[in-house]
Amino acid sequence: RRSKQLGLGIWEIIFILGFLGFSAYTGLKLYPLYYESFRVDTTLNTILNIPDVRNMKERDIKKRLSRSGQINDLHQLFEGPRVEQHVVIDKLIKNKPRMIHVKYERRGELIGNLDVVLKYEKSFVLGEPQ
Repeated sequence: RRSKQLGLGIWEIIFILGFLGFSAYTGLKLYPLYYESFRVDTTLNTILNIPDVRNMKERDIKKRLSRSGQINDLHQLFEGPRVEQHVVIDKLIKNKPRMIHVKYERRGELIGNLDVVLKYEKSFVLGEPQ
């Protein structure tokens, strides 16, 4: 009479541990990219909550964005000429919503020469908190 095996074999345990290890490693590599996009959202919400932001000059909005970006450690996106590269603000036209558009791309190394790309592209209506 043969008894049935109970539990997992060594290969199943190795596979499960390998999968969990790879998942944890990938999560640790992706977390900074997603956290940065969360900080961008927070910075933009700060700008959107400014009273009468819709009527501000584009230059003033970008200055405030740059200052808020420094607080949220987003120097690489919103400092100096970089803000021009990543942020577009619609012109003020009467009776039309004024939009702010933010677009950038971040790369992070995953394994060896394999990279992960996070694309951030969002638009918000100025003067309407999110």
